[in-house]
Amino acid sequence: MSDFGKQLGQSLQEAGMTQLAFSFEANVSREAVSSYTTGRIMTPPDVKSKAVQVINNPFLSIAAAYESSAGTSPVILDGDNVELNRHTVVAKTVEEVEELLLAIRRAQPILLKPPSTWSTSQMHQIEHLIKRHWTWLHPQHTWQR
Repeated sequence: MSDFGKQLGQSLQEAGMTQLAFSFEANVSREAVSSYTTGRIMTPPDVKSKAVQVINNPFLSIAAAYESSAGTSPVILDGDNVELNRHTVVAKTVEEVEELLLAIRRAQPILLKPPSTWSTSQMHQIEHLIKRHWTWLHPQHTWQR
């Protein structure tokens, strides 16, 4: 089942909107909406866009972006160990961004040179930088050169 379809069903329920009401808004059948929310079929881009506009749920927007970008945008953080308090999320984001900026500053002398002039050691240093921060931004993907 697609994360967007699951999130669509949950968002409709939270908004107190029926599948039928949303089907009128999105100009699709109620059966199509049911198929999206159960994962029987993928939600078309125009319906995703309409859902994001009509339902106005940030988690639905994240799920739409993630699915529409072939998994290259951030994911919804969930699970037993995730603290979604706004203050905690902001603090952790600031910490991670500061760490990324520090790593970029350390690599800046290398990054200013054309990649064709990088030594093997410098190439490994840049790969390490990318791998470290790619996995933080995209924990479900493995970075490959």
